[in-house]
Amino acid sequence: MSDTETKAGTAASIGLKQLGQYKLLKKLGEGGMGAVYLAEDPLAERKVALKVLSKHLAKNNEFILRFQREARAMGRLNHPNIVSAYSVGEGGGHHFCVMEYCEGKPLDQILAQRKCLSEVDALKIVTEVARGLEHAHAHGIMHRDIKPANIFICTEGEARILDLGLSKSIADDENAFQTQAGLALGTPHYISPEQAKGSKKMDGRADIYSLGATLFHLVTGQTPFHGPNSSAIMLAHLTEKLPCPRSIRPELSSGIVAVIQRMMAKAQEDRYLTCTELLEDINRLQTGQPPAPQSIIETPVIHDFDVKRRARPDAAGAHPSRTAAARGNSSSLSMSTVMIGICACLLATGLIALAVFTKKPANPKVAEAAPVVETPAPVTKSEIPVVTAVAGRPVPAPRKVEPAAHRTVERIAKPSPKQLEPVVLIPELINAINLLARVDPGRDTVSGVWLIKNGELTCIRGKHNRIELPYRPAEEYDFTIEFTRIEGDDVNQVLTHKGRACIWEMGAYDNLICGFDIVANRSANENPTTATYAIQNGRRYTSLVQVRKDGMKAFINGKLISEYKTDWSDVEIYSKWKLRDPMVIGVATHSPAIFHRIEVVEITGKGAFTRP
Repeated sequence: MSDTETKAGTAASIGLKQLGQYKLLKKLGEGGMGAVYLAEDPLAERKVALKVLSKHLAKNNEFILRFQREARAMGRLNHPNIVSAYSVGEGGGHHFCVMEYCEGKPLDQILAQRKCLSEVDALKIVTEVARGLEHAHAHGIMHRDIKPANIFICTEGEARILDLGLSKSIADDENAFQTQAGLALGTPHYISPEQAKGSKKMDGRADIYSLGATLFHLVTGQTPFHGPNSSAIMLAHLTEKLPCPRSIRPELSSGIVAVIQRMMAKAQEDRYLTCTELLEDINRLQTGQPPAPQSIIETPVIHDFDVKRRARPDAAGAHPSRTAAARGNSSSLSMSTVMIGICACLLATGLIALAVFTKKPANPKVAEAAPVVETPAPVTKSEIPVVTAVAGRPVPAPRKVEPAAHRTVERIAKPSPKQLEPVVLIPELINAINLLARVDPGRDTVSGVWLIKNGELTCIRGKHNRIELPYRPAEEYDFTIEFTRIEGDDVNQVLTHKGRACIWEMGAYDNLICGFDIVANRSANENPTTATYAIQNGRRYTSLVQVRKDGMKAFINGKLISEYKTDWSDVEIYSKWKLRDPMVIGVATHSPAIFHRIEVVEITGKGAFTRP
């Protein structure tokens, strides 16, 4: 009997003796979904494992239906590296799944005893798990929670996958990821970035990432990322560079390091496309060959797992899937077409240069200029100018403002936009109020998962994520944020003027649009404030919104992007972006993002903090 079984005791000691036709013999273990019992099936004359849902999950009818549906889907899988599911049932108010019973130990218990495994042993286990996942993916089933605790090593040495198809549904909140009693580690240590941020755009590559994290643990004796709580660990999966396994265990081969790094690539497209491709590389390692160079496959075949993504139409009404299809078609251009394109670009460049150097000085109006998507270059720490220090903090030097005549900002709504005059774009920071230092995610979060890490505010998952800033602004003010979007959709500032709220939306509608939302009963993609501006993931931006009695102006990285004259009577906020207190300001995002700086400068009047 294993340690887990000893701690659990017999079925009689916990009160359950019979469920349906099954006689319960002893409890084998307990996890987030409930308990697992060794039971006897008198009709089939065999021992089985019964997974019994916990009482709080059994109260959720939607969960029960999903539990039953996925258990039946598991029953269709027949593979030597997957623990089989026989049926589902209910007895005495308990819902349960009947599974194959195997003698052996979970891999997490083996790791606790041995600390780490040899490359040979680790690759053998990962090979067998990958074969099981390959079979499950081919049948449209993802595991979603691959980790040592869900890999069972039979007494014969064979690795088998546990809980296939049931793990994702345990819960959607923070508690779902806490370490359970009797288990070595919780889910966050192995979770894929797309799962960490709550994305619905997932496929089998999420399982490959988790299997890579498991392999990392097997050969190094450590999980890839660490943190004080589950949110910090999930954030590390999203943002931090993967440690080199050799830095922990120098004797590891370069081949296994390369395989782990590809399995655990942050971007799905940089990982192995399928378990079949992964198995080919593992086979090369096992036969003394290096892994194959990573190749670009134009049309990857990914199994459909029936996970749909909410799509937002772009400003022209085009659906993202059609846009993606167009991008896919463009990737198949022949080399000759590419060469023609290069030549055309060189010719166009020459003509433009000729026009510029022969043009007479003038102050022309910009007429029917093509829309421009302004994409700032990456900014490194060494490129950030510091001219002095005021009140103990560095002040960025003012940037040169591009003349309005040379800047084109596209507006989608009628009438055509007027020219935007240049203004001073960097706010005066001498009297800036640091609101970031006052944020308390535990008290200020409206929705989403937010945390403070290294003095920065981070949103790690969810949709319509909002957090209030504990400050009611003056009548007129400048509101500045410095942020990095990790990936995904819009990043927003929640504005208010005497209780009339709206948002300044950046990188919305498939990353095409910036604008104020809602204005004149229209959203940001169709009102007079609409501007085309792309936000690039992983780059730092500074957004300044000037709120005045007669309107608003918005700047990104020192450039005027949009403005709107209003008495605030035609301004409102979409219900899903509302804060609890309409008199405070805030930040919001649809995607994982880091806020490096949040400040406000009072222009007219005096603001007030909502707490000391």
